[in-house]
Amino acid sequence: MVYLGKPSKGCQVCRTRRIKCDETKPTCNQCLKARRQCPGYKDDFDLVFRNVTKATERRVQRANKKGKQKLSAAGSDGSSSGSGTSRPYPSPGESSSSSPPSSSSSVSVSSSSCVDGEQHEFSLTSTARKTVRSPFELAVIPAIQIPTETQASCHFVSNFVLIPRQGTTRGFMDYLIPLMKTETISSAPHLQFAFNACALASLGNRVKSDGVDFAASAHGEYAKALRATQAALMDPVRCTSDSVLATVLLLGMFENITAKKLGEFAWGSHIEGAIQLVKARGKKQLQTQTGLQLFIAVRTQQIIHALTSGSPLVMGVDWWLDNAVNDSYAAHCQRLNLQTSELRAEVTHIMTHGTGAAGTSSSPPSRPRSPSVSYEERTAKILSIMRRSQELDRAMVDWMASLPPHWRYRTLCWQNYVANTDYAHAEVFPGRVDVYTDVWIASMWNMGRVTRLILASITVRCAAWACSPVDYRTTPEYAHSARVCAEVISDVLASVPYHLGWHYRTKKRTRRQGLGRGKRNWENTDDEDDDDGEDGLDDEEQLSGFGCGKDEQGTKGLAGYFLTWPLACVMGQDYLTEDQRTWVRGRLRYIGEELGIRYANILAQLQVRIPSMLIRRDGLMAQPYPNAQDFQRLLSSARKSPPVMSGYSLNPIQERERMQMEFMELKKKELLAKATGAAGKEGRYDKTGTNKSERIGNNGANSEERREEEEKVMVVARKWLTV
Repeated sequence: MVYLGKPSKGCQVCRTRRIKCDETKPTCNQCLKARRQCPGYKDDFDLVFRNVTKATERRVQRANKKGKQKLSAAGSDGSSSGSGTSRPYPSPGESSSSSPPSSSSSVSVSSSSCVDGEQHEFSLTSTARKTVRSPFELAVIPAIQIPTETQASCHFVSNFVLIPRQGTTRGFMDYLIPLMKTETISSAPHLQFAFNACALASLGNRVKSDGVDFAASAHGEYAKALRATQAALMDPVRCTSDSVLATVLLLGMFENITAKKLGEFAWGSHIEGAIQLVKARGKKQLQTQTGLQLFIAVRTQQIIHALTSGSPLVMGVDWWLDNAVNDSYAAHCQRLNLQTSELRAEVTHIMTHGTGAAGTSSSPPSRPRSPSVSYEERTAKILSIMRRSQELDRAMVDWMASLPPHWRYRTLCWQNYVANTDYAHAEVFPGRVDVYTDVWIASMWNMGRVTRLILASITVRCAAWACSPVDYRTTPEYAHSARVCAEVISDVLASVPYHLGWHYRTKKRTRRQGLGRGKRNWENTDDEDDDDGEDGLDDEEQLSGFGCGKDEQGTKGLAGYFLTWPLACVMGQDYLTEDQRTWVRGRLRYIGEELGIRYANILAQLQVRIPSMLIRRDGLMAQPYPNAQDFQRLLSSARKSPPVMSGYSLNPIQERERMQMEFMELKKKELLAKATGAAGKEGRYDKTGTNKSERIGNNGANSEERREEEEKVMVVARKWLTV
């Protein structure tokens, strides 16, 4: 296939006028200034896959016309020097005796056409016939059609499968490449179905096509994968294979790609199933490279699941890290992540149940519950947890300071301008813009930063427990945590443009237009990079690359996948400003709509505040505050206290209760009178029209009917009192 150049994403009017389109949606600003009607933009599918049949036909017609002109010119020259016949070229079936054909001579091919009612004949040599073809011949040649499944597979591998290049970093889902080569559709249909489901869903979320229903195809493959996986899990031999574990991880990714409602989100169920599979596979799975990669992938998902839900770990920290280290720096970070998840589960269990440390998920469900502890013992445990969280935070800071140079990030520039203060659609928040040597390294940095945010929330929760009833926001622990969280939030926001490919677009923009124009401060903080490339934009070397395609071609889906959870954790912090919260919510929506990670749209709708909501929940569920525990005793003693003012025989509480009783007696009398009157009116006459009261009064001795009337009145009165 011939490379046709990078397609323009501008509107048709700007392309026709040959001017730069700013690609503003829904209407281009260039058309708005020129007071023209903007026709809109092409969808991504039409930009990537273009139909060039018409253009090819036009080129062939022009070449055919030029060939006719050359042949006619050659015929006129031959007729002037020859015998003067009107046909310089022999007709079909005619041969020349003076010049017999040979293998080296050109073979003539004749053709005829009818123009204006006259028959014109011409012939082309074999060389010309190879070059010039008629539109009819082009139509006979079948066009190259790439199946949708192949396009989706290439798109998924080029967006989510990250492969290390230099051995100094880790990849992501790089175990899929050897598994897809060794496993076939007959030996592991569940793996192929799950891969197809993720590929079709990812491509369908990023492109639009009228002829292909990507969502229906993806869910069909997903259903096949579930059935095939269930059949494989029933087999005692296949259930612990690498393909089954990889399939479960792919099913979890499918939930992230296609999630629409939080209640229907099943990612956690798939991750819990993958954890149980890893537990059943044992340590023997670490003997192969693919098994080690799968184990590390499940460990990473386990960390996110435990930190998000506050649930205890399965099998403990050491089990997840012993003999399962592919990168020592990443393993140390994940050890701190696992310890933080255990600490969070423990503090939640203590504040909720008032007992000791939370047990692991592997503990038997019949484990007897520990007896309740006193307030002093519980406070001592809470203070111990607070000290442990502070130690883990210092350990995370030491880990960040001990990283080698290729793990370091650098500040590319400072951004101090947002057009029209539209933070929801701005690519960069005012402040630093950091770049990293690898998208996986950037994700590990953000994992460490989110861990520090969780540790800070644990510290503040413990301080709120210990200082009650004093406001926890007056404690030094809260002041320190607020300062740390503000710095961590700034670091996370500075990493977002790198994940979303802003530096690649900036590199191309600066090459075309130069630097700045006064709106951006492009001051590089690294002096040694000032002479390399253009403002240091060309000197970074990626330590890993994607399975196919070029790394700089657009924003990758994996970067948005890595960024979704850190942004969700940052958006819920109490220490965020409203502008920052608006910008983070806008970036989550961008990831959900443009990069196809639909789970980000769900996270953008969450309205949580951490740690204030957790502190409120702790106070409501566990009643840790001493004043709340003594509330009933204080209320009962207040009822028995003497009056506080002269001239009163009751204290204020007793006086209020007396007034309430008087009011209730008054209402009861009014309701009884009202009920009696209504009953008398309703039951005054019987079916025959006789006045009951007169009939009862005339008889005088019929007391049974009188009692029945009184009972009816009392029933009506009780109903009124109930209302």
